[in-house]
Amino acid sequence: MRVVVVYIVLALLSFSCKEKEKEKEKEEWNEEAFYEQVMQLIEERSIKRNEIDWVSLKQTVKDSIKQFSTNEDVYNAIGYALELVDDGHSHFFAPENPDSVVTNRFLMDTLTVPAIDAKIIGEDIGYIKLPGFFANDSLSSVYALKVRKALLKLDASGKFKGWVIDLRKNLGGKMSSESLGLSPLFNRSLIGISCDNQERFTKVCCSDGDFYFGDFKMDSLIYKSTLQNKNKKIAVLISNHTASASEFLALAFKFQEGTKTFGSKTRGATSTLNLLEFKSNAKLLLAQEYYCDKDYLKITSGILPDVACDTAESLPKAIEWIRYDR
Repeated sequence: MRVVVVYIVLALLSFSCKEKEKEKEKEEWNEEAFYEQVMQLIEERSIKRNEIDWVSLKQTVKDSIKQFSTNEDVYNAIGYALELVDDGHSHFFAPENPDSVVTNRFLMDTLTVPAIDAKIIGEDIGYIKLPGFFANDSLSSVYALKVRKALLKLDASGKFKGWVIDLRKNLGGKMSSESLGLSPLFNRSLIGISCDNQERFTKVCCSDGDFYFGDFKMDSLIYKSTLQNKNKKIAVLISNHTASASEFLALAFKFQEGTKTFGSKTRGATSTLNLLEFKSNAKLLLAQEYYCDKDYLKITSGILPDVACDTAESLPKAIEWIRYDR
């Protein structure tokens, strides 16, 4: 069995992608050697690298998985190792699982791109509710364009005092999609910072239709966009169902001027994921970098709102802030 490592930027799942690379493959090896190589990758790249006794962890796995004579033994060992790592975001999907979200949505091109709920509240606030969308690159690009078109159509329908971006039920998708779709709202190109397990920081920027992770251009959305309602207040609604890529988007707005978040603490999947794809079609999504705030502080357990309130209260409070607070 051989392994190929592929980097993709997603996010239920939000993946950073600095570069594409392939691990060197050995012509022949046994299952235990394969397990050891995968565990080495996890140990080297995991966001919890410096918090875990890896010798003890691997011994615990071997004590539970008595033999490595089949692929299933290896899959069970990797899955159990991730449970012990317990980073709150990494996932392993064996190819035998027909319901695997990763297997289906990476490979299928027949998914329906979700509708965008965009409307005017009263006569002075633009409201956009984003559902999130986890799919392959081509469909994620379609989704980004759909978000952009919804934004522009709404913008053209009136003069607003502000915007509401509703992420309360957004479990994520591709890291760049919604950011590119809403990028005309950004007044600063720096929309994020990440930090790996060696305390190396990477800036995430989005401007002029391009999304950069460090020096690497991950995605582009070329679509002429001029907003008449730019530089207005922006309220972002969040909850415990705001996860991964949508947490990144909530943070992206916190890098901008004139924004506030309303609601409750987010899910806490605040890390980039890299996809390791095995030849057998098993997939490992490994959390490798934490999102950071503007002060370069790692966010490890969710985003706290600027205005804490129940989910039902977040929209009314956001409207009140946009209309009346100076």
